[in-house]
Amino acid sequence: MLAPARTNRPGLVAVLAIAGLVLPPAALATPGAPTGLTAPSPTKAKPVLTWVAPASVGAGLIGYNVYRGATKVTSAPTAGLSYTDAGATGNATISYTVRAVEVGNVEGPASPAASVVFDTTSPPTPTGLTAATPTNAAPVLSWSSGGADNLSGLRYYDVYRGSTLLATTTATTFTDGGLVSAGSFAYAVKAEDLAGNVSAGPTRTVLFDNVPPGTPAAFNPLPAQRTKPTLSWNAATDTGGAGIDHYEVYRGTIDLGPATTTGFVDTTVTVEGPYAYSVVAVDKAGNAGPSTATTL
Repeated sequence: MLAPARTNRPGLVAVLAIAGLVLPPAALATPGAPTGLTAPSPTKAKPVLTWVAPASVGAGLIGYNVYRGATKVTSAPTAGLSYTDAGATGNATISYTVRAVEVGNVEGPASPAASVVFDTTSPPTPTGLTAATPTNAAPVLSWSSGGADNLSGLRYYDVYRGSTLLATTTATTFTDGGLVSAGSFAYAVKAEDLAGNVSAGPTRTVLFDNVPPGTPAAFNPLPAQRTKPTLSWNAATDTGGAGIDHYEVYRGTIDLGPATTTGFVDTTVTVEGPYAYSVVAVDKAGNAGPSTATTL
């Protein structure tokens, strides 16, 4: 009778020896180590592990045991080549290994370890969101970082106009060049980390007004005045939403300065004669409307 093959399974050898049976060495060997153990990291979801079957098996592979650190997390060998660790606790870096299990519940050596950053905490909220308002230019938003992310690290900032995601950026400023029509727009900026967690966001409402105000009506300087020229007009209308800020008064091409009411006295004129005056309405967003003109 042939001697039993050498193996690290002495109990099985003894049984076979009593029975007078001899199995080939491959059937008595323990399985090899799984390879290619990997998992998405960082992640905000429960870790999902995948691996490749070992190159060699013994009497017959029945599945795999998964270990979180030194703790076996599979109650029974899992048959597939993937495993979701539903019992993992978030906000930690976790080391995993996998061992092949063959007939007789014999484990092989551990796979190379894979570390997973399991991060379920939102990053700090950005602070100090500002933008000029009202404005006739593309709104320029700026903000400050809320601080370092606790575990996985900051990926970028999400910039929203209302519920629309406009952009993602690693900078702390953004220009919204997509506005066409005047209106009031609410912006928000949220931090997103590498695990996909998203913070709350500060908000800022901006009045975008690209519509010039109307022409001042009833421009009425009195002709042939003996005193300094006195001008008056009716208030202009502004449909863009910003509202009238002031009026610019001109003598010819000379800007005489702003007027905040609907009247103006030209105290700087010194020589008698006819003069051409015009008035332009300017709104709070900086839009200037068409002028009206007359001659004294």
